Amino acid sequence: MEYVAPQVKVPAGAWADHDWRGDRGKRHRKEIREAYGFRANTEEDQERPAEWPAAELCPVELSRHRLAAAVTS
Repeated sequence: MEYVAPQVKVPAGAWADHDWRGDRGKRHRKEIREAYGFRANTEEDQERPAEWPAAELCPVELSRHRLAAAVTS
C-alpha cells in the first residue's frame, strides 16, 4: 500500500477504511486490474500455488492409514 498510495494520490492509511466488498469496491478492483493488466483470480489460480510446494518440498505421505501401515511394517 505504501508503494501504490502515492501513485494514486491517496494516503496509505485510507485503504484500510475502504469497502472493497461493496459495489464501489468491486468497480475499483476492476479498474485496478485493468490498469495493471491483471485478471480476477479463479479457483484454479488459488490451487496452483500449493501444487509445487506439495510436490517438490513436501512429498510426504499424508494418509493416516498409509502412515500407520508404514510405521507398523
